[in-house]
Amino acid sequence: MGDLKMEKNNFVISSDDFLAFLIEAKQNTYAGHRERASSSREKSKDYIFEKGIFTYRDSYFGNRTDIGEEVVWVNSMPFWAMNYKGRMLPEFYNIEKETFSFLRNALKLCSKDSPFRGPLYYTEGDFEYFNSFEGDISWFSGYEIIKYKKNELHNRKYH
Repeated sequence: MGDLKMEKNNFVISSDDFLAFLIEAKQNTYAGHRERASSSREKSKDYIFEKGIFTYRDSYFGNRTDIGEEVVWVNSMPFWAMNYKGRMLPEFYNIEKETFSFLRNALKLCSKDSPFRGPLYYTEGDFEYFNSFEGDISWFSGYEIIKYKKNELHNRKYH
């Protein structure tokens, strides 16, 4: 992938260093069932992870239908961001708790090869997680689906 370059301050960040931080941040915030940070905006749910020169914040609104944004700062300067929007289908609201617990388990499995959300495929009991994306860490879009007993119950777009 090469190096990612932040033009504003002319520093070069190794893509390996950046991806390692991003994965660690994701695994230690929402996916890791960590305590939320103070809300950055009215009614937002926020998670923060900091390490060295990097700061990560995931901030979202809603639950069954949600919209959110993840941002990484390098030395307090915005460096990378991802927006997402998802929804749970109403006929599955009765298994909401199990669905989001499963989603968190899938998101913990993000990797250098699939750093945006979860892995390309994950299964646990009657739940299945599917993730597809185009592009690389610098320019991408993707779509994830959760199925329960082969029925789609949740989907999300991200870019």
